[in-house]
Amino acid sequence: MEANKSLITPMIEFWQPATLTFQFTDFEITPTLEEISQMIDLPLAGRAPLASHTTSGIGFL
Repeated sequence: MEANKSLITPMIEFWQPATLTFQFTDFEITPTLEEISQMIDLPLAGRAPLASHTTSGIGFL
């Protein structure tokens, strides 16, 4: 998968850093971790996850 930077660049004005989403009038788009890694040229391969699979949602927050 590759993020299409030419489509993402015009969407910057819709970025909401508080929610980490692109917000439009009737909907919002939440980019995946893989898409964000493509946008900023930071590969995910070989990196440890932020939270292990044994961490509960409440424990993570």
